[in-house]
Amino acid sequence: MTTVGSAGLLARASNPHTALLFIDYLLSKEGQQLIMKGGLWSPREDVGSVAQKFRKSYLDEKYSSEEMEAKIAQWETLMRQLFMRKR
Repeated sequence: MTTVGSAGLLARASNPHTALLFIDYLLSKEGQQLIMKGGLWSPREDVGSVAQKFRKSYLDEKYSSEEMEAKIAQWETLMRQLFMRKR
């Protein structure tokens, strides 16, 4: 999750009422404050300051070149596992 300004629900969700409760919490002020505590930003105007919402994070400052290559490989693998499954 990078940020949450909108959310969706599958038409045939197995537990649609549970999903709606989660979405309601996720978009609430309390949920958005929790997201911001995790280092992400919120589109809500009543949550946090502009400086808090748009903190920049540069991966090259956080990781060495070798670590960055390993992280990118991990992220690509995870993306393929989650979103590019062959049926």
